[in-house]
Amino acid sequence: MEFNRLKQTYCSMKNIRFWMLLRMALMLSVLIPVSAFAQPNYSLKAPLAIRSLLLDGVSYNGDMVVVGERGHILISGDGGTTWEQADVPTRSTLTGVYFQDRNTGFAVSYYQEILRTKDGGKTWKIVHGKTDDERPLLDIWFKDANTGFAVGAYGLLFKTEDGGSTWRSEELNITKSFVEDKGISDEESALMGAFGFDEDEAADFEDAEEEYIEEFCLNQIVQSATGRIYIAAEMGTIYRSDDDGQSWASLASPYHGSFLGILPLDGDSLLIFGLRGHMFRTDDGGDTWQEIDTGTGSTLMGGIRLDDGRIIITGLAGTVLISRDGGNNFTYYMHPSRKDIMTSVAPDGKAVILVGQFGVKKLEIDGLTVNH
Repeated sequence: MEFNRLKQTYCSMKNIRFWMLLRMALMLSVLIPVSAFAQPNYSLKAPLAIRSLLLDGVSYNGDMVVVGERGHILISGDGGTTWEQADVPTRSTLTGVYFQDRNTGFAVSYYQEILRTKDGGKTWKIVHGKTDDERPLLDIWFKDANTGFAVGAYGLLFKTEDGGSTWRSEELNITKSFVEDKGISDEESALMGAFGFDEDEAADFEDAEEEYIEEFCLNQIVQSATGRIYIAAEMGTIYRSDDDGQSWASLASPYHGSFLGILPLDGDSLLIFGLRGHMFRTDDGGDTWQEIDTGTGSTLMGGIRLDDGRIIITGLAGTVLISRDGGNNFTYYMHPSRKDIMTSVAPDGKAVILVGQFGVKKLEIDGLTVNH
């Protein structure tokens, strides 16, 4: 087998989240009328933008900001009853959003753009523009007012130390690894079969995997209640930093498939989830993990915790998981839309707004169907 074929296949397999979001964008069939007088290179003002593909959202002191395809950014100050479309200087698909306070926020795009707002999301400015590097950014997070990180496909990592005015590319400084070689996962085997590889080619594939081990897609970056920083990545990869991102440890993983989201709980407890409904819990910072029965094989994308302690995890095909015991057990519901749900936002810590393929929708618990 030619090595280039192995390389191409492995890279295609690793970028699962990017492929998944792109697939959703192509599936969207709603035509959205737009203004004929939009500024060049600005996102077009669309009356039905709230029904377009939206990929991430955040709330701060009751205000909500959601982002998605075509550079759409929508803001709401009344719990999602009404939405205002922001002035955004790009038409790139926006994949992640983070707010430091009520006024200052950041968003990232497929084309490595980083945008900043200083007026609560009404207007935005590009602080890091497009490059020849085609790796998309997927998430952004700030440790404090000055220091922030943006992560993305194939090990992409940017850091700022001046409040987001300038960004520099960095590599993960991995100083510890607790990973054991688990061979080829079921996920990899299925994709290898789709590419026409047989069992005799597995060894060659593992060699190719080893060469590109440092280039996993970095899907989400979060901070736990104790201050540790975690990154959920592909092929069962979990990174943790105990020194504010100066160095990283690659944790022993309970699953060899891709992780797409992390939800910090209290102390060193957190949930990590991803492909095929897999979810795991740790109470010791990732040293050990316990598998959580989700009752679904749908891919899990995002999660939030409400003020009353309930935890909501959302995913593809209308998946909504609700825990009423702090994340130890979940009930699986099917949202009536049966459309992909990327994440959810709770502006007041109680009411929940779903964000996904349908745009934005208020979550009506009574309207959900329990899967038996």
